[in-house]
Formats: sequence, C-alpha cells, structure tokens
Amino acid sequence: MTAVRAPSKKAAAVARQRRRRTAGRIVTPILVLAGITVLALGFHLGRTLFLLHSTGERVLGTVAFLELKTTLHGATYYPVVEFTVQDGATVQFRDRMGSQPPAYREGDVVRVLYFPASPRESATIDRGMLNWIVPGALCLLGSLLAAVALLVRLGAPPPTSRSA
Repeated sequence: MTAVRAPSKKAAAVARQRRRRTAGRIVTPILVLAGITVLALGFHLGRTLFLLHSTGERVLGTVAFLELKTTLHGATYYPVVEFTVQDGATVQFRDRMGSQPPAYREGDVVRVLYFPASPRESATIDRGMLNWIVPGALCLLGSLLAAVALLVRLGAPPPTSRSA
C-alpha cells in the first residue's frame, strides 16, 4: 500500500501563484475594457457639452415646477424649466440633475443651453463649470480603472520556470 503524501509548501505556493495568474489573465482585460468604456462615455458627454457651449443657444428660462422622484434611497427634486426658442415656441424640459434639498424654487430664472435643431431633447440648465463634473469624473474614473488594472497586471511577478 502506498501512502499519499500531502503537497509540500512550495508546491502549494506554486499552485496558488498559478491560480492568481490565471485569474489575472481573465480579470485584467475585463477591467481595462470597463475603464475604456467609462472613459469613452466621459469623452462623449464632454464633447456633447463642449458643442452645446460652443454652438448651442443660450436663453433665460423659468422653473415652472419641481418634479419629485422617489426611490428606495430617498426623494430627489428635478426642476422642470420653460423657455422660449427663437421662433417664439415655448419649450418645457425636465433637467437631468436633481437634488435633495431642491436647488431651485418655482419661478427661479435660470440660464438654459440648447441645440436649435432639438431644443427639448438637448436643453439643460447652464451651471457653468459644474456642468463639467460628470464628464470629468467619468474620464478620471475610467482612466484610473484601466491604468490600475494594467499596472497590477504588469507588476505581477513573471511565471517561474518549472523544475522537474
């Protein structure tokens, strides 16, 4: 009868290292792809915002009312703004950024940015530099995610040669 020997500490360490390397080969591309996707979304939003600032129209609008959205995490107030486009038509839109407590009150006058070709779909409240927070944060987060994944992968120890 032959006795079954427990693997040595060195063999166990080599097996652990091999599993980590295999997991790294799978996880690293996924994290890099996720980082690039988030970065691309940030660039897209930033480009759209840049075009809105450079070629869009600026008008004054009025907060018509606040729309309350309730979720499991609480309530958020979104300003619904009315403004008049160049041809005299009145447009109403709900801003994409809500807050709790409400940042605006009914009757507040706000600056509105919009593309003349699609005023209702493109309209947003002009918050100046605050408009750049979301695109900037997405670009930063995407860059960091991709860079950390690559640095961790590149910093991993090289595979050890097998000894017979």
